[in-house]
Amino acid sequence: MNSLNERNSNFKPIQTMEEIFVKNYTEAEAEEYFRYMNSKDGNREELNMTSPGLEDDLQKLYVEDLAKVYRECSFTYNPKFNDLSVLSMKDEILSIIETNSVVIIQGPTGCGKTTQIPQYILNAYMKKKLNCNIIVTQPRRIAAISVAKRVSQEGGWDLGSLVGYIVGMKREISNETRLTYCTTEILLQHIIEHKHMLNYTHIILDEIHERDQNLDFLLLVVKRLLQINSRQVKVILMSATINVTKFAKYFSNELAVPIIKIPEKRNFEICTYYLDEITNLGIIPEVSAVEPKITQNMINFCSLIVDALDKIDINDNEGNSNSFQRHAVLIFLPGLYEIEELYNYLTLTYHKDKLWDLVILHSLISGDDEQLRVFHKPPEGYRRIILSTNIAESSITVPNVKYVIDFCLVKQLIKDPISQYQTLKLCWASKTNCIQRAGRTGRVMDGRVYRLVPKAFYDNILDDESTPEMLRVPLTNVILRAKALDIDEPRILLSQSLDPPSLSNLANNILILKEVGALVNEDNSYLPFDGKLTDLGKIMARLPLDIRISKFIMLGHVFGVLRDAIIMGASMSVKDVFILERCHPTVSSYITRKKWARGSNSDCIATLNVYKMWQNEKANRRLNTYQAERQWAQRNGLHLKTLRELDALANEVTNRLFHLGIKESTGINKIIWEGIERDFVLQVALAGAFYPNYFIKRLHNREVHKENITMSLGALDPMKTVYLKGWPIKQPGYIYAKKFQALFSKYLGIPEKQIAVFFDGTQRIYVQFREKEIDIDNSLQNISDSVYQAVMMRQCSVPIKIQLLNIKEANEMAKHYNFHQFERNLFFRKNFRKMEIDVPEIGPELPGLDITVIPLFIQNIISPGYFWATFDDDTTRSKLRFIQMHLNKYPLQKCDSILKSSAIIAAPRENNDSFTYHRAIIEEFISEIGELVDVFFIDLGCFSRIRFCDLREINNIAVLKIPPLAFRCNLSSLRPSSQRNIYGQWSEQSQNYFLMKIKESKKKFGKIYSVVDSIINIELIVVNEEGDEFNLNEDLIKKGYAVRREEGYLSKHNHELREHNDITAMTKEEKIFYEKEQYDKYHSLKYPNPPSEENCTSSVRLQGPYSPLEMELSQLLLKKSKKIIVETNSINSVLLDNNFDQSERLLIAQSVTQSNNNNTLILRNTTYLPNIPGLAALLTLIFTPRMELRCNSRRTYYTGALCGLGPIDNCNKRAIFPDHDIEIQFDIEITMDDI
Repeated sequence: MNSLNERNSNFKPIQTMEEIFVKNYTEAEAEEYFRYMNSKDGNREELNMTSPGLEDDLQKLYVEDLAKVYRECSFTYNPKFNDLSVLSMKDEILSIIETNSVVIIQGPTGCGKTTQIPQYILNAYMKKKLNCNIIVTQPRRIAAISVAKRVSQEGGWDLGSLVGYIVGMKREISNETRLTYCTTEILLQHIIEHKHMLNYTHIILDEIHERDQNLDFLLLVVKRLLQINSRQVKVILMSATINVTKFAKYFSNELAVPIIKIPEKRNFEICTYYLDEITNLGIIPEVSAVEPKITQNMINFCSLIVDALDKIDINDNEGNSNSFQRHAVLIFLPGLYEIEELYNYLTLTYHKDKLWDLVILHSLISGDDEQLRVFHKPPEGYRRIILSTNIAESSITVPNVKYVIDFCLVKQLIKDPISQYQTLKLCWASKTNCIQRAGRTGRVMDGRVYRLVPKAFYDNILDDESTPEMLRVPLTNVILRAKALDIDEPRILLSQSLDPPSLSNLANNILILKEVGALVNEDNSYLPFDGKLTDLGKIMARLPLDIRISKFIMLGHVFGVLRDAIIMGASMSVKDVFILERCHPTVSSYITRKKWARGSNSDCIATLNVYKMWQNEKANRRLNTYQAERQWAQRNGLHLKTLRELDALANEVTNRLFHLGIKESTGINKIIWEGIERDFVLQVALAGAFYPNYFIKRLHNREVHKENITMSLGALDPMKTVYLKGWPIKQPGYIYAKKFQALFSKYLGIPEKQIAVFFDGTQRIYVQFREKEIDIDNSLQNISDSVYQAVMMRQCSVPIKIQLLNIKEANEMAKHYNFHQFERNLFFRKNFRKMEIDVPEIGPELPGLDITVIPLFIQNIISPGYFWATFDDDTTRSKLRFIQMHLNKYPLQKCDSILKSSAIIAAPRENNDSFTYHRAIIEEFISEIGELVDVFFIDLGCFSRIRFCDLREINNIAVLKIPPLAFRCNLSSLRPSSQRNIYGQWSEQSQNYFLMKIKESKKKFGKIYSVVDSIINIELIVVNEEGDEFNLNEDLIKKGYAVRREEGYLSKHNHELREHNDITAMTKEEKIFYEKEQYDKYHSLKYPNPPSEENCTSSVRLQGPYSPLEMELSQLLLKKSKKIIVETNSINSVLLDNNFDQSERLLIAQSVTQSNNNNTLILRNTTYLPNIPGLAALLTLIFTPRMELRCNSRRTYYTGALCGLGPIDNCNKRAIFPDHDIEIQFDIEITMDDI
């Protein structure tokens, strides 16, 4: 108990210290202001930065300039809308503005304050021929542009003449402009740059209830400059719903700030109902003040309200139920998850006959077409129901809304005071939010608002206003602007905010700025609340971006990739360019992202590739109309609107940097990065910008991990296999195999023939994918894309539900098939049943277990590690001559009918301006582009796409009976070096070297390591003209083109059989069994047709798919106790690892947020760097502000480092920023020479 009291006594003074600091400084500042106002000496005029002579000169110049403006513009004020409530108060408003420095105007939405009051002032000043320059801020760009256009139209002026706007780098203004609409950020930047407000006579801050950081800081700056050097500027604050008293008190000094209240003038009535007032729909759901959430009971109740609206519409139509109109319902929900829950409930079969037309409005989901649907009429007889977040509060006006249902909830990004991570918290909305939402109805008809909280709950629990951004999000940009303004140190200046941030929050943000290099300690002294602004910090203060994104752009400039960095930085600042279907990522959207990433494993590089392709298509005039652009975006699953926003922001940032003297390097010395090297440079820049958001795979015991993989998949290849759990073991699984093929084919978009399904008598089902030969990567060591996509099915909650026969009927059906053909037997058993389909129908003859060396003639090189070959012996050459003679000496008949894809035919192949026919099989019919087919030449090991009419039938039985002569070879125990190619592919240099060695060789033969899945794994031996032998496997390793890898379980098993002391001791049956296991026969199995749905009596829902290669992440920061997941929208939401070494492969996140329950970190906008040993350590050492190296006991090499901002001083070893310290263990040897 004493310790608890002691803790409480220690905590209280910290809070008191902050309150005392703010109170003391505010009082001192007010006292200073009073002394300034009472001062009558010349200093007052100095502070005002004007003199009578200067004022006279300025006025004379202005009148001359004004005369020109008069000649070109008409200033007669003729309001177009006479019913606006603000018109009746024109004289009173002008009088109060004239006699006061600061005025607050409170008026309801639609009263005309935004468009009319600036015109009142402009008209009055023009009549008096007085200097007038008005600037009006708007919270959103679209609002600034649309209001400026409307005011210009009302006055009959050209936009950009008397009235204009500035939005980003887009501006419609001229020397004549006297009324400018702009965003809050534009005015703030202008004032910070000039450090006074004297360029304007009137500053009007509109919609000040939207308390974002920019607005709160602008209010602070305006207040301070009114006191220091801009006293004559008039400031008008306007909003529909604000705490008037709070703002008036904030700006009051000697005199109280006057408040003008414009009366509400409504043509239609809005009736508001609360939860406890809706008693005729059943049990009222409970609402908790301490645990904001939407329960299933609340969802049910909401649907009952929607269901009851027909009666209201009928009553409003005087009881006529035949011709009543079903008006739109707007339902406000806090986020994606809640929208999905309600959507799923309202689309149940139970509600199907109610004719509800559901539309989702969310900034991350809604494509252009979905948003346009809101403005189109619903189908005849349907009721439009819009499920929306707070995007519909002000950003989008939804037509024909009669009903608003408000759950009174909102999701806010809040900074956790303990972990310092941002969390998207579900909170009760403020009364201001609810009033804004209610205002969406009652515009064109009487409206009703249903708030799903009791009346007393609304009155007593809900806050009047939302928590200002200044108190709940990072302050880094605000602090930088405070430093750039250079009036006071940040602590003193921000203490005068409308809602001052806590000192602890301020100190934490100062540390972050020092970590990114925006601030530095002066004279090596530790300053917890201040620092010197660096050149990087000055640039950050001038860009409308997050500080780390600004740093990324500057690193891009340093590395010679400025334009790409700007585009990627802009993409991280706008919403996702990829469309989400409904509320969730889908497998198809994941496939789309992966395609655009092009192997980079980076979300923002994927967006960069999208942007470049879009610009390239436009430059080549393939997208020369809006409709063409829109169709292209739809085909590729992209938001055209977001792409245009990205483009506008990228151009704005480019222009701002140009004005700062930063532009793309030019000249002969410019380094030009291309291809994968350019991607890697961008990844390194990302690592530098988003330090310390570093994550690595959680390490496991290597041998245990490998054993678990083998056991999880029953020795199947983990690179192309996933498994499902929950199968009823008494069901004969293979009779349902085609259902699994159809399901995976549907979601992964691959043919069923490329999917094999295995059952082993347990609750597990194994699904293996076989890539088309033409799609196989050139290393054979990478994980199949289908495995990634299958795991994504689980993350997207794809239901894997199979309808089942009853067990008796299922087993009776199974008796009609030889089920033993579907069994997988890795080991020979004396009583095993011979399989009817032993080997593929079309396959080469593979070496037996007793053959150790084979002569090779290489037919087709795919890569140094993978090629097609034939036996280099007399028998094979004789067969080839026999085939060629029959196919090319005698005329062949055209194929006049559709053939089976497995049928052997003759196909032409060009060779030195002529062509010859070779044996081939049809891989695929390309129907969408005409009579074309993909064929595979079975004796040459290569593919071609040719016309179907050029194919010929083979009638010679002897030719058809010869097995394919080409077989696949793979260099055993090798994989490409990631130091040569960051994507794990064979580099161009290695391919050239391998090709050169093959051409120089006189003979080639392979020492067989194993034969698995019809692939011969070998050591390739080449013999030169002098008869010298070279082991090409070892040579590639020595040259640095390859590194060693461990063979898989099946390959090792086959190798052990070949190493058997006495293969001849095997029985004939045993030898035949193992030699047939070498074939890739399972993909040629013909599964039976599954039972029909009508005959099934039950179902099973399986868990998965899973892969044993799935990996967990851990944080490099010292505080790493939380679970870590990658956002489902990301390319890296599925992370698989096929490297069993202990190297630390680095994943970088642009944004790290905390889950609602505070036990999980969610990573967004991620980049997964190449698996290069030592890269994680090297990047940490390069980009950390300070480091303390660790070495081994003999001090011969370094073992690790402690990285971060370092200690407070040399005497006090306490860390400055312990939460961001990284302790890294080196996974390679680093010596003194390396440092």
